[in-house]
Amino acid sequence: AEVAELQAEAEQLRDRAAEVELLREQAENVQHLEAQVAELQAEVGQLQGQATGAQELRAKVAELEAEVEQLRVSKGATEGAPAEGLSAEGAQQLRASVAELQAMVGELQASNDELQAAMGDLESKVLDQETELEMKDDALKVGAYV
Repeated sequence: AEVAELQAEAEQLRDRAAEVELLREQAENVQHLEAQVAELQAEVGQLQGQATGAQELRAKVAELEAEVEQLRVSKGATEGAPAEGLSAEGAQQLRASVAELQAMVGELQASNDELQAAMGDLESKVLDQETELEMKDDALKVGAYV
């Protein structure tokens, strides 16, 4: 009878040891996921900074375009004839500058769109990781009370 009791206790201890090992592995997984979430959040922060920079550049380009347009209007420049005091060469340079600025705006918009898409992807990954982390955390809590 004593032997049977000892064998039963030994079996319980082995089961408990397996549970402890499983909890240890889950805790390691949670730590790993937390590190991944932190990395992804840092990437999101960097992308947000880049997106803000692109938006600021786009705003500056828009301001410059507005200034060029004001100069054209104030000088009376038209597409066909240069304004008084503005040489044909100067008018052509203005047109070239406006075209160059418009191209920059297009490039900035494309970059911003890419950054926004990348941010969306990263935010989705962060949410997935956080959900997985919460599920594992819940599993650890349940396991701790077993």
